Amino acid sequence: MTFSILARDPVTNELGVAVFTGSPFVGAKVPWAQAGVGAVATQAKTERGFGPAGLKLLESGVMPRAAVEELLKGDPNREQRQLAMVDRGGQVAVFTGSKTIREAGHHEGDGYSVQANTMRNPGVWRASAKMFERAQGSLAERLLAAMRESLSLGGDLRGARSCAIRIVALEAPSPPGDGTILDLRVEEHPDPLAEMRRLIRKHLAFQAADLAVKKAESGDLDGAVEDYERAIRLEPDELQLRIWGWLPLTLADQDGRLDTVTDWLEPLLKSDRKWVRLLRRYAELRPLKTQGLMEQLLELADPKDDP
Repeated sequence: MTFSILARDPVTNELGVAVFTGSPFVGAKVPWAQAGVGAVATQAKTERGFGPAGLKLLESGVMPRAAVEELLKGDPNREQRQLAMVDRGGQVAVFTGSKTIREAGHHEGDGYSVQANTMRNPGVWRASAKMFERAQGSLAERLLAAMRESLSLGGDLRGARSCAIRIVALEAPSPPGDGTILDLRVEEHPDPLAEMRRLIRKHLAFQAADLAVKKAESGDLDGAVEDYERAIRLEPDELQLRIWGWLPLTLADQDGRLDTVTDWLEPLLKSDRKWVRLLRRYAELRPLKTQGLMEQLLELADPKDDP
């Protein structure tokens, strides 16, 4: 009673899996992924244990097709299962049991697979695969495009109620760490894919802000300003993004280039005096060099605010 897609993206060096279904809380059941290893989708008569077990097999060097067969071997509910895997090399395997609730099927592509059951209409998985192949943007955006295509063609017979996307790095992090790039769940919502689209956009905005901080710290002020502007274009109403302009502000202060960065801060400082207070606390740690700059910034704030 679920639609899912998993993929390896060699351009962005990411592995991802996405899913939506007509019941709540799908994110804890179907999608599994591990950096430097692969991704798994276990659905239909879902066996959650296939997720971690499948990743362990892939990590040990077992190829996806052999891993799928290993997990299903001797399984009394085999013909009611759907199970798909992709490894870090882009090898894919997927199984749809003969007793999976119709309309059910799957499509294997180059480095990805789409699988679905209990769809309103047949062939949804093939059309969604074509959408994934032609979609543009990040891996998260392409996975979402495939799910939205499925929904537009009827999707789950019960409708859509929850969805999830998990994306990890193609290479295991060094030093060892989690390697998770994105992990979003919409546990229950009347339009979960629309809500996921909103969350992905916000994620991309904060990701751009994070990148801006790294560039500013490395001395690339032009790159930092470019990434901050991209973050603000993506989420103009997310005022908290603007306080992250503090680091390039201090660099611009030293470089005599303040107009752009102070433009970012004005809406923030006019919105709530907590941001004025936070700005002062940042200044205690990284003092501004230009004489009177703090006073200049505080003039941007609502005059009724306490400094």
